[in-house]
Amino acid sequence: MWDYQNSSRLDRPRRIEAVVRELIGSEKSEQFWQTYRENYFNLNDVKRIKKTRI
Repeated sequence: MWDYQNSSRLDRPRRIEAVVRELIGSEKSEQFWQTYRENYFNLNDVKRIKKTRI
């Protein structure tokens, strides 16, 4: 998701969070991370993995 190979600003989770906050502001940053965490991995992912399990 993050292309950080040439940027030390994106090499750690806290730095990524800081860059996002800098780009879109604190309030929208909080909304972004909340949505990201809610959707990153959820029950539908577990069901899909279970179906494809060998």
